[in-house]
Amino acid sequence: MGAQTRTIRAWIERMVEQVSRGDFWWAAAAAGMVSAVALFVYLLARFVFSRISRRVEEWRGTVLGPIRFQRQEVLSADETTNAILGAVRLVAAVSYLLLAYVYLNTVFKLFPATAGLADRLFGHLIEALEIIVYGLVGYAPSLVFLLVLAALGRWIIRIERLVFSGIAIKRIGINGFDADWAWPTFKITRFLTIAFLLVVAFPYLPGSTSPAFQAVSVFFGVLVSLGSSGAVADVVSGIVLTYTRAFHIGDRVNIADAQGDVMEKTLFVTRVRTVKNVDVTIPNALVMSNPIVNFSAQARQNQLILHSTVTIGYDAPPARVCELLVAAAHQTEGILDSPEPFVNQKALDDFYVHYEINGYTKDARGMARTYSDLHRAILDQFHAAGVEIASPHISAVRDGSDPQMPEEYLPRDYRPAALRILPLGAFRGGGRGGST
Repeated sequence: MGAQTRTIRAWIERMVEQVSRGDFWWAAAAAGMVSAVALFVYLLARFVFSRISRRVEEWRGTVLGPIRFQRQEVLSADETTNAILGAVRLVAAVSYLLLAYVYLNTVFKLFPATAGLADRLFGHLIEALEIIVYGLVGYAPSLVFLLVLAALGRWIIRIERLVFSGIAIKRIGINGFDADWAWPTFKITRFLTIAFLLVVAFPYLPGSTSPAFQAVSVFFGVLVSLGSSGAVADVVSGIVLTYTRAFHIGDRVNIADAQGDVMEKTLFVTRVRTVKNVDVTIPNALVMSNPIVNFSAQARQNQLILHSTVTIGYDAPPARVCELLVAAAHQTEGILDSPEPFVNQKALDDFYVHYEINGYTKDARGMARTYSDLHRAILDQFHAAGVEIASPHISAVRDGSDPQMPEEYLPRDYRPAALRILPLGAFRGGGRGGST
């Protein structure tokens, strides 16, 4: 504090001495002229940069179109225009800072009391420029190595893309390697290539050997290790699902109580759109831990079987029931005529028989509509044939009641026994007649 106080006091004494000699007013007048010139230059530069910005805006979408590499659009027209506007703003900001520095340096030199401050400002600027220049020169070998490494990595990734694109379109064939694995494998190899290049480039990055940089790296590594266990499990599950070919995009599946079509499959999640147009996002770890039912896998080969069960009483002829169910399957749009639909009698219950109609289809995504049409056709066939679709619960009184079986299985002379009605006294111990 004492040194700063002495410096301020000396500056005030020199300023008072300059005022007493009369030189101060000449310096003040010169400073005013320099200020006017600086203000004029600032306004002129601002006008020029604003005109340039307006002209660039006028060229948006016309003169400044998209930037393309072969047939790939690298930057759109808006992105190109915004990049040029950003460059103009950067040049304007640097120009204003340079103008301010020159103005302050000139004004400070007009006054003997502040001439030393101007020299220090100029010295600091030169020192900063020297540090930057020497740093760039000293870093040049590492920079060249990084540029060569980046170019090498780019060509390696390009070769990988060419190879896996050839596998995807089946121009390149590898035994045991499915074409659907091409692009997922390319993404994995690209990630591994970039990770390897980063490991090689890390020692050549500026500041990589500083303790602060290393401490920040360790901190972020701990954060990633503690917080990414679930994400890593999802990624591993996504890779496993890709190579097990459990399902493809567009397949009708049933996963974790969500039945619908697979809309997207990433390393982290699988998205399923249900028949009610509800998008369900399922983490891949949950997909792996649940059974995956794929309806489309066999439908592509016309081997997916749709089935429905009805219960019919024992009095209906089984052959007739099977005939009606098969006719209903043939009537249903979406059920194939070949292979032939068939019926299974799944169970014999106490009061009815379980009949299951089975039909082949190739349209897994239309299952809900096909089931609805099949049930409608079953109703039509049974109603038209006079066969009741019911699950009866029978309490039979054998006197006067028909047995619950088809008539063709009964003797031709069969007649149900007459219903006997006894007087009330017959149920007492001393009355005549026997008990029923």
